[in-house]
Amino acid sequence: MRAIFLACFVVLLAAWPSAPAVAGDDAPLTSRQMRTLSAQQANRAVRRDLSSILKGTGKIGRGNLVAVGSVWIRTKSYGTQFPGLCRGDDLILKYDQLEDRPSEDSPVRPYGIESRASYRVVGTVKPNDWKRSRQETTWQPACADLNDEHWFSASDDNAAYEGVVALREAAARLKSDTVPGFDCTKAKLPEDKDCRQTILAAMTVADLYSVDACEPVAPGCYHYHLGEWTMTIVTKSSGDDDDPPRIEKIELDQPDIIVT
Repeated sequence: MRAIFLACFVVLLAAWPSAPAVAGDDAPLTSRQMRTLSAQQANRAVRRDLSSILKGTGKIGRGNLVAVGSVWIRTKSYGTQFPGLCRGDDLILKYDQLEDRPSEDSPVRPYGIESRASYRVVGTVKPNDWKRSRQETTWQPACADLNDEHWFSASDDNAAYEGVVALREAAARLKSDTVPGFDCTKAKLPEDKDCRQTILAAMTVADLYSVDACEPVAPGCYHYHLGEWTMTIVTKSSGDDDDPPRIEKIELDQPDIIVT
């Protein structure tokens, strides 16, 4: 009897979980629970969490290359510290052939990964909105389950926010005819095309593809890819944290030619 009892005890001990019990495999863990996981359990939990935030890849296209060189995977959308500005992360899984001779029939293997942030505006992004909103915004409902349309790239959350604020402020000032200067010389517009109206038509956040710092870098200078155009907006601080930046100059650069 004692031998049977000991055998049963050993079986129960082997089956006893070494990590704190949770509601289920998919239940979120607390920080304390995560820190008590063994290396094997942590590896399994983190891989599960990574998989849970990834969207589907969709069909892998041929593109211009003989062999598959990369596959893009986007995370589910989430909120930033700026209400109305959402983010998703593009993960680029890189592949290379195992044979020197390029061929669609040559096996490929993944070897690395890169990431890039993408942003989308879903509301009114106001100047210095983060000072008025202290709540946690990662889970803001407006940013949940967004589709793949109207996203743009920026180096980080602050650059995306500042770029959108400057673009909207520039459009408002151009409409009210209170911009010190705007120029379409580089755009080489036809004589019958009005510069001011062409710039206004291009200033649509939904058509925003990217916003970057100007090169060479200058404070308050932003370079945009907007639909078929590129544009530069130069701003200056208004001196009041609650006021939008002062628009100094808007320049329509040239049509944006995308090579496919």
